[in-house]
Amino acid sequence: MVEENFSSKNIYEGYVLEAKTKRGIENATVELKNQNLGVGYYSVKTDKKGFFQIKDFIPEINYKLSIQASGYVNFTSDGSVSNTKEKPKYFLQKEGVLHGVVKDSRGKNLEGVEVKIKPDTYSEYSNSNKSITTTTNAKGY
Repeated sequence: MVEENFSSKNIYEGYVLEAKTKRGIENATVELKNQNLGVGYYSVKTDKKGFFQIKDFIPEINYKLSIQASGYVNFTSDGSVSNTKEKPKYFLQKEGVLHGVVKDSRGKNLEGVEVKIKPDTYSEYSNSNKSITTTTNAKGY
């Protein structure tokens, strides 16, 4: 869990960065949502440097932090928050699409083949350890 940067002025600020280049991601949406579904919802966009600031939030509430940016894998974190002097940095990985056809050794498309993608368990930026599984259709897709 990332320690959140909440000051006594009830301002939460930090950076959203591209995991590989460490450059700021502009126009990412940063949301704080009250985990108990009560009062406390905030949504802001990042600037050119990936910086964001949420003012006048309600302290001492468990929040769910969500970050979305076009072309990147979404980030979520939840739990209690605490004050830190450094502004947190959230690293997003580029989103990818895997596309292909499963064929046998004769070149025939295969139906019913389970295709499983496992996350990189060694990545310091991995936000999930869930595998993704799908099954090919009659055309091998």
